[in-house]
Amino acid sequence: MASSLVLVVSFWMMLCETAAVAPAKSKPARHRQMQAQTENSININRASLEEIKRLPGIGHATAHRIVEYRTKNPPFRRVEELLIIRGISRQRLERIRGRIRVD
Repeated sequence: MASSLVLVVSFWMMLCETAAVAPAKSKPARHRQMQAQTENSININRASLEEIKRLPGIGHATAHRIVEYRTKNPPFRRVEELLIIRGISRQRLERIRGRIRVD
């Protein structure tokens, strides 16, 4: 029984040593990264058609649908609401998520 416990503990220690864990970013670094992301992103509720068209994978037709939708409906509260727009798939949303925001 004791030898089994030693074996399990040894195995666990070996796993912990070999596991490659990236060090967590410090809070100031994470804050700077989030701030830079916010500064470089566009507010999807206020962006012009041209600004929306600059997003990767968003053409004129999709940008036009976004602008048209927001003029007829309340502002977007979450970026996930863009999935309502024809032409915005989950994949496309994930591709532009860091470049858009809602305020």
